Amino acid sequence: MESNLFVYKKINDSNNELDSYQGQPEDLDQIKKELNNLLNKALEIKPPISYDLFPSIAIYLKWRFDYLTNTRQSPFLIGKDINYWNTQLDMMIAFQREKWINQKNIDQKSSITNNIQSFDFMWPKNTDEETNFNDSKKIAELRVDQISKIAKDQFSLDAFKDKIVLDSGCGPGRYIYSIKKYEPQNITGVDSGNSIIKSNIKRFKGIPNISFVEGDCKKLPFDDNSFDFVLSAGVLHHVDAPLNKTIEDHSRVLKPGGLFFIFLVGEGGMELDIWNFCEKLLTSVPMEYFYERFKNSIHPLRLQGVMDHSFSSYFHTNRNYCEKLLDDYFEEFVRVPGVKGLDVTNETFSDDAYFETRFGSGNLRYMCKK
Repeated sequence: MESNLFVYKKINDSNNELDSYQGQPEDLDQIKKELNNLLNKALEIKPPISYDLFPSIAIYLKWRFDYLTNTRQSPFLIGKDINYWNTQLDMMIAFQREKWINQKNIDQKSSITNNIQSFDFMWPKNTDEETNFNDSKKIAELRVDQISKIAKDQFSLDAFKDKIVLDSGCGPGRYIYSIKKYEPQNITGVDSGNSIIKSNIKRFKGIPNISFVEGDCKKLPFDDNSFDFVLSAGVLHHVDAPLNKTIEDHSRVLKPGGLFFIFLVGEGGMELDIWNFCEKLLTSVPMEYFYERFKNSIHPLRLQGVMDHSFSSYFHTNRNYCEKLLDDYFEEFVRVPGVKGLDVTNETFSDDAYFETRFGSGNLRYMCKK
């Protein structure tokens, strides 16, 4: 089957030539078109074989993109892989029509229907063992140390010591664990997931001045001017509410002169297109089935990454719009630069000619003072 992808038409099928080809907007549009074509074919594949096939496609394409990124190869090479899976699905559809493949109703239905339930399922399971939690909190430790330094350098403030801190959308508590070494007055973690809250209460039992509240990050269950520092790390881009409303509410609970850290995904780029494809592809696959299949073969944090990007919605944010909102609700703000090996920003990918093609605007991180 001949591919319709631009990489086969515009240039020779050569890694060297692809490596020097940065692409055009229409090329990204073609990748998106082919992903949509692959998705439409996948919808013809019925259970139970779809339960085994679709996760493999999602993991393969996501990790292929990551590999091309890590090796700084052209992201457009993924066109070959998309074409491969398109060909495989043509074959599977043909065999399904010829009755080579069983089709039957399966009682196994997922009880998970939204972002809150998704994270409440995946975080406790992928950080249940202490070694997994310790691996996860290494990322948080780097961020918390960076926040502490920026607070002193940019605002002449101590972010955490003797402060009242809120972690909004706290997940398994990795940021809370990392902040406690700075000796805050107290830390509160709020999350919509009941299992997450129960797991955290057990994990932090006996540690003074740390508490957890089950609540919605759309409308925080706290009084005005309650906290000296509010953290929102990778949460609000999952919340099904207008960003101006959620930022306004996080500003509301912050004391005058207090600090707010926010991280959101930006917009544009091939990576977000692949995440969107994976989410739609796996809509019919129960998350429980996916987890049970891969829990023994994929490292928990890598499994968390795949599940995060495949079983939750991401609302993309324009950088200029985000900065306008921050300007509306805070006295001042500064952009937080990326941490090498951790973040997706221009600084951390200064050696990558394909940064914008891969990631669009990249991650959006800011420290704000009310």
